[in-house]
Amino acid sequence: MADKKKLLIVEDDAPHLQVLSRKAADDGYDVILAHNGEEGFKLAESIKPDVMITDIIMPVMDGLTMLAKIRQTEWGKNLPVIMLTNLNGEEQSKQAEDLGVQKFLVKSDVSLEQVMQEVARA
Repeated sequence: MADKKKLLIVEDDAPHLQVLSRKAADDGYDVILAHNGEEGFKLAESIKPDVMITDIIMPVMDGLTMLAKIRQTEWGKNLPVIMLTNLNGEEQSKQAEDLGVQKFLVKSDVSLEQVMQEVARA
């Protein structure tokens, strides 16, 4: 059997993180969790995930700042990233697009299945 894809989920909302991680594990991913952007960056740097889901608004370091730091690294330039947030402002969407986000999803507009379909496409 092929190695499981490593999925890093960076999310500060504990219930949302739990639901996402359980679904991803059920779907066969090796799930790694971070609770803020700084922790997410450090974990990403050490484990070099195959794909990442991140929120924008988080304590310590927000998702866009974390992603900008990841994009500056050799390994992180092409990391598939799905931004999953409560924000649906054009400014954040544009910033995410400029940082090469694969998909920008608004939490209230998508199902867990839809999120995992995007992860599978990554």
